[in-house]
Amino acid sequence: MAWTPYLASDDVDTTAETVRLSGGTIGVGPLDAADAGRLAIGSDPAGAVFGIWQATAHLGTGITGVHGTPVWNELLTVESASVVKFYETLFGYRREAVGADDFDYVTLYVANRPVAGIHGLGNALPRDRGPHWMTYFQVDDVDEAVARAVVLGGRPSRRPGTARAGAWRRSPTPREPASPWSRSLAETGAPPGRGQHGRRAVCLTSREFRRVDAPETVVGSRSHGRRWPV
Repeated sequence: MAWTPYLASDDVDTTAETVRLSGGTIGVGPLDAADAGRLAIGSDPAGAVFGIWQATAHLGTGITGVHGTPVWNELLTVESASVVKFYETLFGYRREAVGADDFDYVTLYVANRPVAGIHGLGNALPRDRGPHWMTYFQVDDVDEAVARAVVLGGRPSRRPGTARAGAWRRSPTPREPASPWSRSLAETGAPPGRGQHGRRAVCLTSREFRRVDAPETVVGSRSHGRRWPV
């Protein structure tokens, strides 16, 4: 199980067909979600599942930047180069790679706004999970969120690691055996790759916690390719 981010499309049917033509798979839809919008669910060539959302009545998250709201989506995969072109083709993203030979991270932009990241983990990607999208949520205090996760049954399984300017910082990873993966952010700063710092961690309902340098809050809009939590 994993959280499924929905990425905005001006035309779900066209985007779904492009998924198929680009080596991905469509498993659900396209279909109407009553008067809220039109959707499809598919997977990229590496197998990571994501949704496509064409908004009508429901535009996506109505509030951002406050405790408990979605703020960032990140694709964990074997290597970014194998899938970044796929997402560029679907949504017209502009990519910006983190300037480090030993750190495979690409930030995706729409109209000069960072909307998502792709992190290539190589052999460190757990085989029992495979490529997957992770959702971060805004929190007021990372440490309190981590402590709360433990109270609710999470279990730290990874020690904090070193930080990179404008990139992800590893931190304790509470595991929750039966729940979906998700992540959470706190004390927002600049998006990955811009060298500013904040604090991030994984969500209360995740199998993993990481603390990272935080990106700015991504505000939903009608723009093609932005993330739409539905």
